Amino acid sequence: MPHPHQDDRRAEWSLIRRSALLGDVVDEDTFAVMAGVRRKQLRNKRTSTGEWFGVEIPAPIARPENSKPLFLKSEAETFVRAFKAARKARG
Repeated sequence: MPHPHQDDRRAEWSLIRRSALLGDVVDEDTFAVMAGVRRKQLRNKRTSTGEWFGVEIPAPIARPENSKPLFLKSEAETFVRAFKAARKARG
């Protein structure tokens, strides 16, 4: 017997896959490159405080099995702009 939420998960993954095909989703590696930091630094800040230089790090929209978290590209870009400005202001 299938899990009661199996159909919901399939629909959710279908939407995420379509978004990824459109380029609306970035993985954790790409997000770190956009911000100019190491992936491990980004992950540690995201899981410990949820912010960096006072800028909130967006939550991942999904984490595929055995894969890196996925983020909305627009949220990642917004974070990167604010993060780079805050980092520059602090010198």
